[in-house]
Amino acid sequence: MHHNWHSGNTSWACLQTATNQIAIGWPAVVGEQYQVQGNNDVATTDWFNIGDIISARLTNVVSQVPKTNVLQFYRVAQVN
Repeated sequence: MHHNWHSGNTSWACLQTATNQIAIGWPAVVGEQYQVQGNNDVATTDWFNIGDIISARLTNVVSQVPKTNVLQFYRVAQVN
């Protein structure tokens, strides 16, 4: 499974790396911090953190998150 999204000049990617992991990649600003979040219903605001805060060391970041057996939506939030 591999998905790419484009929004303007921004590209995102999500792919299954193993039976229990999904890799999510996004463009980043070096030195900024990001948090991958999940939600089972994108129509709600019930986003929850997945894993630790990630500090960007490059302009592209990839994070592996556990795959679940339920429909899951992901987003990446910049942490202030």
